Amino acid sequence: MAKAKVLGKEKEFNRIVAYGCSFTAASETADEDLYCHLGTRREIDEFKRKHENYAIFSDEINKICKGNYPEKFTENGDKININYDLVVELQKENSYVNKLAELYNVSCFNRAIAGSSVSYSIFKILSDISAGLVNPDNDLIFVGITTKGRFWSFDPTNDYNQVKHFLINYPSYHWQSDDFHDKYVLHLGDEYTLGKNYFMELHHLSLLAKKYQIFCLDLFGTERQLFTNDTYKACRSKKFSIEDFLSLSQSTKFEEFVDLHLGEYMGHTHVSKYNDEVHGFMHPTKEHHIEAANKIFESIKC
Repeated sequence: MAKAKVLGKEKEFNRIVAYGCSFTAASETADEDLYCHLGTRREIDEFKRKHENYAIFSDEINKICKGNYPEKFTENGDKININYDLVVELQKENSYVNKLAELYNVSCFNRAIAGSSVSYSIFKILSDISAGLVNPDNDLIFVGITTKGRFWSFDPTNDYNQVKHFLINYPSYHWQSDDFHDKYVLHLGDEYTLGKNYFMELHHLSLLAKKYQIFCLDLFGTERQLFTNDTYKACRSKKFSIEDFLSLSQSTKFEEFVDLHLGEYMGHTHVSKYNDEVHGFMHPTKEHHIEAANKIFESIKC
């Protein structure tokens, strides 16, 4: 059994199980193999940045590469139709949690998914434990805490057998229409409602962390994701009815969450001067994941 120090106590485990968003799923790290026709990693990323979003990029790249994709990424090796489920799993092999598992010489069950919210990570932890897929006694559970402004729902168009993930800041990401997105933002996407939902998700996660000795990695800065001091002061001066909540969100400290300051690339990538150091849609590279794994290992090893 491997050992790590989590929440101030020693934890024995024989597997790492991880939840989170695209940063924990290592999105974009298979690009050099998948889009090898476009050149180097930096050339691929530069091509991506010319497109407004992934959907537009995907349509354009299919016109260029269709019929020439590497066999290992396609359905039945036909070189035409990308098997995205396979791409997702291959990318995860580059994730910081998978690399951390290699350092501990244990297996990794990476359950992260692009676009995931904190709420969905909580749901999957609970459902995986209930189904017997995860055992908190023997598994070291990791959560890469993601940003606010995300939610998920069961998909009625697929007999509720799948879920959809929605991001407030990305209207093209699974929203049924621009009108639906705009109305949601108008009525439920204000800073205060998003902050309230995020706070409740974090509170639930902190309780789970204490119960199951979960390592919660604060990738994006949860305190900054809630409310800024300026927002807080402005609301108090106007005596909004949400003053009690604002006070609560400002005074609550989630001590279970660990910010290892992994750098500008692992979670804090929305800074233009760093664009050339990350992938085209702002995700860390393989090298960044390896650096993060080493830093986490040094922090929690016994």
